[in-house]
Amino acid sequence: MPKENTYFPGAIDVHTHLAMPFGGTISADGYFSGTRAAACGGVTTVFDYAIQRKGMGIVETVEKRRSLCEPEAASTMHFTVQ
Repeated sequence: MPKENTYFPGAIDVHTHLAMPFGGTISADGYFSGTRAAACGGVTTVFDYAIQRKGMGIVETVEKRRSLCEPEAASTMHFTVQ
């Protein structure tokens, strides 16, 4: 057996919809299950969509989303505001 190891950098998923409210329901994967599944596949960084509601600023939108994901996320989280 060879003594050399092969190392790969962690992947980045730039398009996720974790715990996303849509049409009166919420997407199937929450932060707990979605980030753990991603980590099992080698994804170490996740960009999630944060929906900016009317009257909310961009910073407020991201802070609200971050407060939802921090207790559950198993990977580095970033957000795309739409």
